[in-house]
Amino acid sequence: LKRAPPAEARTGTGSLADRLAALQTLSTGPDPTMRVETPAELPAAPTSPKRGLAIAAGLFAGLILGIGGAFGLQALDPRLRREDQLRELYRLPILARVPNERHPDDRPLLPRELGHGAREAYRRLQTVLGLARSEGGSRAVLITSASAGEGKTTTAINVATALAIAGDRVILVEADLRRPVLGAAFGVQARHGTGSLLLGRAELDDCLVTTKPYGPFLRLLLADRDGQATGWLSDWLMLPAARRLVDACRAEADYVIIDSPPLAVVVDALPLAQTVDDVLLVVRLGGTRLARLGQLAELLDQQGIEPAGFAVLGVPAPAGGQDDAYGYAPVGRPPADVVVSPTEHGA
Repeated sequence: LKRAPPAEARTGTGSLADRLAALQTLSTGPDPTMRVETPAELPAAPTSPKRGLAIAAGLFAGLILGIGGAFGLQALDPRLRREDQLRELYRLPILARVPNERHPDDRPLLPRELGHGAREAYRRLQTVLGLARSEGGSRAVLITSASAGEGKTTTAINVATALAIAGDRVILVEADLRRPVLGAAFGVQARHGTGSLLLGRAELDDCLVTTKPYGPFLRLLLADRDGQATGWLSDWLMLPAARRLVDACRAEADYVIIDSPPLAVVVDALPLAQTVDDVLLVVRLGGTRLARLGQLAELLDQQGIEPAGFAVLGVPAPAGGQDDAYGYAPVGRPPADVVVSPTEHGA
């Protein structure tokens, strides 16, 4: 058996002390082969890690990764981020800018559920449409979008109600037969609706329903509540039937507002777009896919349809919560049981 080495040999302490003593002896002794070239200086800071360099490198790397990620996201899923993109791609005016307001359930919003800024934006849009009608006669406007969930139904509801409050006779038509939501939004039902009218099973007067806050100034042409207005019934929206439907509504109203399905996804309501006076395109910042919007623009161009302009939703609210610097206070909301009167709104 080998004998265990002493503790000093195991730790190396003794040998290190011997070496240090030998070096000290050499440094003080007359050895012509050794001399001190430069005495060592005590450093003022650690040589590693270099915090300033590490922070700068981290910031630079984060900037590069952020820019690269943004470009990658734009390349893989290009969406509408700025109004400038609309101006660069399409020569159409922006008719309204609506602040970002969405319900958690992603359902359409009625005027009483909107903030002051959004209500004013829809009032401006109603004013633009009102000026377009100054030439006389009724006017039909189809409201659509490139994809679902961009706010077209909310826009259709609020444009129609703003016109009704102004004292105009309005018919709001539910042409999105695959996903009808207007009845639920207003809390009303119709025994007969768009499907019955297209099939000739009912007259227009039998299909229209009213809501208490707006009285006879806003009437709704809803999808049939029995569910027949889905699938195959959308094939009945051919050009002759679409023209008859729009003409019948024109005869009964000053404005016909049509809530269309997203035409870039479903072309059911394209014949309606060929019969109306104006087509309004609804887009949402951060939501509208530029590829789908391009498909919609190409589809409308092929049919010779030039839209009136854009309604841009999802616009950031002004800083400080103020709608503008002019000083107007938010307008109070009327009670739910107040019926619109033509004498009060200058009809």
